[in-house]
Amino acid sequence: MSFPDQRIDTIILAGGRGDRMGGQDKGWVDFGTSTFIEATLAAFADTPVRPLISVNRNLERYRALALQHDGLVIQDLEPDFRGPLGGLVAAVSELQSDWVFVVPCDTPLLSPLFARRLLAAAQDKPSADGFVASDGQRIQPLHCLLKRSALQQLPAFMAVPRERPPGMMGWTSQCDVREVDFSDSGAMFANINTPQMLDKVRAAGRRFQD
Repeated sequence: MSFPDQRIDTIILAGGRGDRMGGQDKGWVDFGTSTFIEATLAAFADTPVRPLISVNRNLERYRALALQHDGLVIQDLEPDFRGPLGGLVAAVSELQSDWVFVVPCDTPLLSPLFARRLLAAAQDKPSADGFVASDGQRIQPLHCLLKRSALQQLPAFMAVPRERPPGMMGWTSQCDVREVDFSDSGAMFANINTPQMLDKVRAAGRRFQD
């Protein structure tokens, strides 16, 4: 298995309502130096990836960006913003690579270390179903590298009737997904999903530039 020789499908989850951000499409939120979606793509600049951007609005704008990276835009199969797992289910039929990155669009501080470390874990333990980042305090379930074969089981999992819709951790707990330690760089997983968090990041960026 030689990862640099293949483009790795990378599902970027940008299909949420953005309720806590005042209903904004978070992918296009400007945080001072870039938009969230552009910053997320930049985190994979050192890794050959094929972006699959999961969206439910502003489709043409996302398509124009995806085309710049030879990627695709994926829309949920069902209406009403079905959440991260809905985005993953919609992307399953488009997957080509054996391994697949999954990231949300609202952690724009993500760095290239994320991809490098997860790929190293997969090369070390290729029999696992996947690897998920841990920031030293908690698991980051939407920051992971998963086998395509594991993701292909997700539609059947989602089709089982439940009292409450399952979440990402509910699904990955059914798989052999290993934790990867990012306690030395946990700040990259900061979830910027409120105007207050956004103001803090913008202010920090201005201090850095000064």
